[in-house]
Amino acid sequence: MIGFICLFFPAVVSVGMVDAVTRRDFSLKQFIYRFCTNALIINLVCFLIKKFVLGAGKEYLFVSGDAVPDVSIIYIGMALVAAIVLGLIESLLCKKVSVDLEVNKNEKKQEQSGEAEQI
Repeated sequence: MIGFICLFFPAVVSVGMVDAVTRRDFSLKQFIYRFCTNALIINLVCFLIKKFVLGAGKEYLFVSGDAVPDVSIIYIGMALVAAIVLGLIESLLCKKVSVDLEVNKNEKKQEQSGEAEQI
């Protein structure tokens, strides 16, 4: 149970933070996509910090099916900091960056005229 909290709770905090800052309601699909992506990024950052910065890459997070409390406290601290930073970055990107898809009408006409010439 402790391991489940360590691995997945920070992603919930991150998505909740993005939701609160941007004041947008996410659909279930968007929430699941953001949750899975954030969980992956947060855990990757924490594992890399644990291995390269702390030098504790050989310490087990899980022993006998559950997380070790000493390692879990350090891990959840790192994960929450990473979740807050990721949430802030994501919020800024949501507010400042937008992607719009547009069909070029001239391109569509050229394709149609090209097809007519070939026939």
